[in-house]
Amino acid sequence: LPDPLEAQITNPSKIILCSGKIGVDLLKHREQQPTDEIAIIRLEQLYPFPTTDLRKILGRYPADTPITWVQEEPRNMGPWYFARIKWDEQGFSRDWNLSVVCRPESASPSTGSKKAHVIEHNELLAQAFEVPHRVAPVGNPV
Repeated sequence: LPDPLEAQITNPSKIILCSGKIGVDLLKHREQQPTDEIAIIRLEQLYPFPTTDLRKILGRYPADTPITWVQEEPRNMGPWYFARIKWDEQGFSRDWNLSVVCRPESASPSTGSKKAHVIEHNELLAQAFEVPHRVAPVGNPV
């Protein structure tokens, strides 16, 4: 699903890719702290991987825009590894770099504490919305 604010976000500093409930949370977070620097693209179907639709949507943004996969689950759970494999297999990695924001690897999908979960979730959302610094390439000394 393309970003609902796509018309306003023509030159984002970052593109967020996600799937599932975290997409709704990310949209709500952006409503509470408005920014036109970050586009949110939601993959509501992971298999078969939506290669054509995703390529069409990403093609609307500048090619050098950093892309981050965001998931609520720990790194070793959820769709991250599958999405990363498909990203490479379908040739997206030739055109776009993909990083991840998620909870650290864990033997359990949750902390077991509602209070800790809320804190981690809020930190995850904040980290997802951090805008990467673009560093200009360093030229050869004369």
